[in-house]
Parts: sequence; structure tokens; C-alpha cells
Amino acid sequence: MKRLVALFMLLALLVGIFPLGVLAAPVVDSDPDMGVWPPVLVRYLCEDSTGDLYLMIFNVGDADLTWTMSEVPPWADWLSEDPLSGTVPPDDYQWVTVTFDSTGLPPGVHLAWLVIENNDPETPTWVVPVALTVVDGCGNNPTLHINRNKIFQHPSPPFRTKVTAQIQIVDQDDQPVAGAEVVGLWTLPDGTQIPGPSVWPVTDARGRNKFWQQNNQSGWYTFCVTNITAAGYDPWDPSDPLACMEIQVP
Repeated sequence: MKRLVALFMLLALLVGIFPLGVLAAPVVDSDPDMGVWPPVLVRYLCEDSTGDLYLMIFNVGDADLTWTMSEVPPWADWLSEDPLSGTVPPDDYQWVTVTFDSTGLPPGVHLAWLVIENNDPETPTWVVPVALTVVDGCGNNPTLHINRNKIFQHPSPPFRTKVTAQIQIVDQDDQPVAGAEVVGLWTLPDGTQIPGPSVWPVTDARGRNKFWQQNNQSGWYTFCVTNITAAGYDPWDPSDPLACMEIQVP
């Protein structure tokens, strides 16, 4: 019987009943698909100081993503990145540390762009705008600090853990500060450190923002705020006693 079926299919191909394409394996695209987060980098610094932000380069395609980064203009000496190139496998990501240095810069806004060339055929060039504001009169402006923090575990699907950290930012009079940008860093139970993008781009009207981390590890999760900035305020003091929080997940 099997021989008869095979013979029938061969004859059908010969006479054109079944086009050859019907029996051929489907063609699957195997290209990388690149994205970045956040789409814009903004940093506030006092004069003659430095600070970092983190840029995620991710790949949701079906092939390895290769990329290289450069600055425009090339003489923007106040900006540096590490690494400047990399390879990201499918469904993975890579973090780039972007360092700002206000040494020798006058107060005001300084602009540049990060240009990322890559092998994604749809978007072979990504441009990320960057802004550094050098704060005039540091020490004479309102200050920022963390008024309240908490960290908790969500009910999660099997074999997954979701932990959320929530903070509130206030000024020296304990009034909520809306529009503040908060940067944080997760330390996972295995010691891996992952920069954590916030749920909202800036704090809400009550000065709040959230960060979350989801994976399959059990043990201690630690979240630390690494920077807070807001227009018209002095840069945040990282020695803030409420900057870090932790929780043990069984």
C-alpha cells in the first residue's frame, strides 16, 4: 500500500497535479529584529561630576544581531559607552553603560546622539538622542530624597517569580516630586546584576514609580536606586538610607 501511495505522488508530480512547491519545505525568514530601551537618554549632573545610565539593545528576531555604536558629534567628549559593539542572540538582550561627564562643561543642556549600526535589514541604523543638563548653582536648589519604599512578590505562573519594588520621591519639605527620572539596579539571587527600567518614564503626581523583575530564581532579590534626577533640583545623593531594599523569595 505504501508503495502505491509513493508511486501515485510521483506520477502526480510528473503530470503536474501537485505543484512542486506544495511538497517543498516552507521558507522561514532568519533575520535579526533589533530594538532599544529607553528610546531617549536624559541625565542631570552638577558641574565636574559623572554619572551612568543604561541602554538595552534587544533582539526579537530569528538570527544573531551584530551591532556597533558611535557618537554624533564625534567630539562629544562628555559622553562614553561600554561596550561599543556586540552580538545579541535571538530573544536576548545586551546592556550598554552610558557614562556622562560634566567636567569642564558650562551649565545648561548639551546634546548628542548615539548611532547604532546593525544587521537588521528593516532598521539597519538606530539613533538614540542623548541630553546632559549641567545644573547651575548646585547646593542652592531644592533637593530630592526617597520618602518611602517597599518590595513585594506577586503571585506568579508556575516556575516564574515576579518581584516589584516601589518608591516615592519627595523634596526637602516632604512634598511629592512629579516628573523625576529614577534609575535602579537589580541583584538576583545568583549575583547577576540587571539594570531595571522603570514602569513609567518618570514619577507620577504622587512622586511614585515602580520597577519589576521576573525570572525563575529563588533566594534574595535586592533592588537599589542608583540615580534620581528632576529639572530644577540638585542631583540626588546616592547615600540616601532608603535607596536599597530586599526580599527573600522561596
